[in-house]
Amino acid sequence: MCGIYGVYNFGEKKEIIRAKLKEMGERLSHRGPDDEGLFVSDRIALGQRRLSIIDISTGHQPMGNEDSSLWIAYNGEVYNYIELRQTYLEGKHRFVSKSDTEVIVHLFEEFGLDGFSKLNGMFAFALWDQKRQRLCLVRDPVGIKPLFYTIFDGHLVFASEIKSILAYLEHSPVPNEKAISEYLAFGYAMGPETMFKGIFRLPPGHFLLCDANGCRVKQYWDLRFNPDQSLPEREYVEKFKSLFKESVKLQLRSDVPLGVFLSGGIDSSSVVAMVSSLIKDEIKTFSAVFNNVSGYSEAKYSRLVSRQFHTKHFEVDVSPDDFRAFIPQFIWHLEEPTTDPSGIPLYYVSRLARQQVKVVLSGEGSDEMLAGYTIYRYMKLMELYRRVPVHLRRAIFDPMLRAFAGKLKAGRFLSSAALPIEKRYYGLRYHDISAINGIISDEYIERLGIAASLDNFARLYDQVNGQDIINKLLYVDTKVWLPEDILIKSDRMSMATSIELRVPFLDKNIIEFSARIPPSLKMKGLTGKYILKQAVRGMVPEEIINRKKTGFPVPIAEMMRKELKDYIHDVLLDSKAAGRGYFNSNRVKILLEEHLNLKADNHKVLWMLFVLELWHKRFIDRS
Repeated sequence: MCGIYGVYNFGEKKEIIRAKLKEMGERLSHRGPDDEGLFVSDRIALGQRRLSIIDISTGHQPMGNEDSSLWIAYNGEVYNYIELRQTYLEGKHRFVSKSDTEVIVHLFEEFGLDGFSKLNGMFAFALWDQKRQRLCLVRDPVGIKPLFYTIFDGHLVFASEIKSILAYLEHSPVPNEKAISEYLAFGYAMGPETMFKGIFRLPPGHFLLCDANGCRVKQYWDLRFNPDQSLPEREYVEKFKSLFKESVKLQLRSDVPLGVFLSGGIDSSSVVAMVSSLIKDEIKTFSAVFNNVSGYSEAKYSRLVSRQFHTKHFEVDVSPDDFRAFIPQFIWHLEEPTTDPSGIPLYYVSRLARQQVKVVLSGEGSDEMLAGYTIYRYMKLMELYRRVPVHLRRAIFDPMLRAFAGKLKAGRFLSSAALPIEKRYYGLRYHDISAINGIISDEYIERLGIAASLDNFARLYDQVNGQDIINKLLYVDTKVWLPEDILIKSDRMSMATSIELRVPFLDKNIIEFSARIPPSLKMKGLTGKYILKQAVRGMVPEEIINRKKTGFPVPIAEMMRKELKDYIHDVLLDSKAAGRGYFNSNRVKILLEEHLNLKADNHKVLWMLFVLELWHKRFIDRS
């Protein structure tokens, strides 16, 4: 795992500012503390900070081909690089290393842009074609590895993290109001625009080509659902298990020690079980726990799995003081605000693991491939309800629902079920936009067009028109929630401690096979991740398989009433925060008082505004 950066000169007689390249690299030093390299010519500068994992001695980058006509700066891992080398490249090229980096270079020579679709891994890289004077930036299919870019003063500036790009720019960053509106609506900025005006993220499954005629972004991969109803359930289970085993086997390739993050849920437990079946050495597992906060420790489940597979288990107890102390660095490493605080314990468990290993396997991605989230059950129930004729709903189903669920819950269900799919999804996944009315100023809501942000979801659902409700939800979550929340958090917090985090459930073969599994086997009845549960039955303890999904519980609401109380109060009610015009300070003061006095649980909206203000202070005010 590494950090890459660079500058492309469009040829407008604007020389690359070489003095700034050093600072660009220094801002990525946490991503690559083992080595650094720089290739510079008149039109291009490619830089890399390296965390050595494969071919430690000869994998220096940037790396060129035999005649130095093609150069690469690369972040990530291509797990099938040995197979690609044997199948397509042996005898055709002279290799000087055993690295996956060199395989990408020669694969591009053989197949050009079509070669990207053959890669199975997590990656973001820059390829410089000296002969064509053309730069190509590429990002993996689902966005496991980040890549950002901007155009400034006749140059394209790119990097693995935004802070590296900011080091090259000569002006102070400007907040992007469109992205802020998305953050207030969803908890993160969606799509190619970032929170920094003029800085963009390269979308997953896309590449960007730049030459003297300009730049253009093109898609090379998309998630295509093609459910195959012809096979019996047993064959789907066996095929998934086989692909999962192969994925873990490939991702165990490393020239440095590995471990596994273990939360005690079915995803991470399945990874531990599969690793245990493939290697004889003792496995090192790592967990973060909240022992000081009642009701938030998952330790008994991770310890159960550790005992089952005889792992050497390590735990870090994240105290409220630890949590508070890391918040400023949390903002710095994330670079864009998020309403998900689970990145903080993820940082601490990454730091713990880095003391023992250099690579960890983790369970991210299973929910988005195999329908693991609780909201899928609600959405499925609503869809079934909507299929019932109206007269039967009113005569039979509505009275039954009110009798069994109560008037309040029934009313919420019925009102949600009547909405278009994008509004139903939004209300369950995020929050009711009306909830921020009175908190965010009316003038700001109107100017930002917050309500219009739902159009993004409507457009995504249109891409999978005709699919089952479950596949529609999986498509949207794979396009938005997975890359903009789950994977950003995983990349930034692991890289902050210089550790590589691998995600076997996001193996390309698993992703594409999951798209062929009938929705009825991803969620059978109301049982999510049914295929996975069947595949690991007999390997993973039944108590883990049958556990209710909890996610990564963080006691943020309780800490806001105690250890974080003064911190949040001082940040949100600061005169500078009020002067930005994002929110109504009087209303925020009421929300704080309600939360502190247990009259309401306002922690989500308070955390959202708190993180936004800290982001402003760190990156816009630079304080």
